[in-house]
Amino acid sequence: MDRSRTWLRQGSAWLQAAVALLYVGVLLRVTVLKFPQLLMNQDWQPQSLMLQWRFAVNPVPFRTIAGYLAGEPSAGIAVQNLAGNVLIFVPWGVLWVWCRAHRARAAVVVGTALVASFVLEVAEFLLRVGSFDVDDLLLNGLGAFLGYGAARFPWRRRFRARTTGC
Repeated sequence: MDRSRTWLRQGSAWLQAAVALLYVGVLLRVTVLKFPQLLMNQDWQPQSLMLQWRFAVNPVPFRTIAGYLAGEPSAGIAVQNLAGNVLIFVPWGVLWVWCRAHRARAAVVVGTALVASFVLEVAEFLLRVGSFDVDDLLLNGLGAFLGYGAARFPWRRRFRARTTGC
């Protein structure tokens, strides 16, 4: 019995690692590597970086979110960006609970998501494949928190209570 449990734990650890690596790969592809052709033609002159800083950085919380909620630039783009920034980090919260259940506290999950999101935002800015927006950090943190909450929700008890008529 002990050998089968050890084997199951090892198999589960491999599966968790594979799923986590797949998620990180998708996250990088969607954020930093979304325009691979742009990575080849970079101008690293200080003047161009300063110009980019002026037009591609939003350090003011809720500025972009407020614009999106007002329907700017369009409702479709607003929904896509708001939902996309939240949904892309939902798996982060779920994976923390699945892979590190003993360390999965809301503050840890959201904190690590914010750090990862910050690194991705800086990479997007430096590689010029996107902008740095503090609102993206907030939305990504919200997504991780929602994923954490969904993974911690007592789904099994809810469904069991409904099926037994309680």
